Amino acid sequence: MQQTLSKEEIKNLYPDEWVLLGNPELDDEETLGTVADKLVKGVVLLHSKNKREIADKASEARKNYSSIACVYTGDFPKNRKYWLFHHSRQIKLLPAVCGQPHGALPTSR
Repeated sequence: MQQTLSKEEIKNLYPDEWVLLGNPELDDEETLGTVADKLVKGVVLLHSKNKREIADKASEARKNYSSIACVYTGDFPKNRKYWLFHHSRQIKLLPAVCGQPHGALPTSR
C-alpha cells in the first residue's frame, strides 16, 4: 500500500503538477470551500505536469480506492475557463479543487 502524505508534503514533492489522490481526507466535507483549503492528506496515485496524462491513467490508478481527487499544486492564472472533472465510485461531489470548481481542469481557450 502506498504512503499517505500531508497536503504540505504533496505540494513540496510535486510543485506545479497535477496530482491524483486516492481516498483524500478533507477537514470538513459537508462545508462549502475548496479542496485545497480542506485537504488534510491523501495517497498520491499519479502526478504529472500534463493533466491529460492524469486523465488517461486515472481509471486504472483509482482501483482499490473509494474516492479520488485531482488537484493542481501550483497557482492558476486568473480569468481562465474550466471543465468539470470528477471520478468517484460513489457520487459524492467535493466542492472545489485548488480554489476552482470541484475537479476543475483549465481548458485551452
